[in-house]
Amino acid sequence: FFCPAMATPAAEARSDLSLLTTMQWFYGPTWGNTLQICPERAALSRRKPCVKWVNVHARQLELLEVLRRNVLHAAVSDLHLLVAEAPPVEALLSRLRWYEKRKHMLHVVGIAERPSFRTYLAYASRHLVGRTVVFLNQDVYLMPEGRWAELATSGLPARHTYFLSRYHRRTDYDVRRSAEAASSLGLLNLTDVGAPADGGQLQGRRLQGRRLQGRRLQ
Repeated sequence: FFCPAMATPAAEARSDLSLLTTMQWFYGPTWGNTLQICPERAALSRRKPCVKWVNVHARQLELLEVLRRNVLHAAVSDLHLLVAEAPPVEALLSRLRWYEKRKHMLHVVGIAERPSFRTYLAYASRHLVGRTVVFLNQDVYLMPEGRWAELATSGLPARHTYFLSRYHRRTDYDVRRSAEAASSLGLLNLTDVGAPADGGQLQGRRLQGRRLQGRRLQ
């Protein structure tokens, strides 16, 4: 379901999608310092909420899978990823086969801080003027079927930016290759994230994006 802010003539030029998003990197200081890791054997305290490392690893793998699916989507021409620390993110991506094939599409931009809406708007105004831009949350990806798939040929009105509002439904996926890449860099242990010893799939779960709202780029 699409809600453009203003109607455009059918004859208006169409363009491929430029995605603008971010990805928390939990193994660096910007986001890592915000984590309160639970003591291994200590009882959980309601006054001091904490997170287990296994859940941190699972969330990072989830975000990597969302990134992969958005980059591989047929309607996407490029993706601009604003991150606090670019080098470690690029180091992990370089060990993934899909990235080697599509790295010309993925622009990893280090900004040395947590991105805000001001950051995104400033980046789009400087680097993506005249493009059709979809800004989406880091944990939402474009569905490969249905209306999103049609955009690969029909496109969206040019010179608009769209904000993907939320997700539609849950889906399962395999994150084993991402986990193995992270393990090779010493970021996690495969047994800690429940990877099968026989090399089988490591299941995760994510939400697919469906609805979006539009605003005209000025």
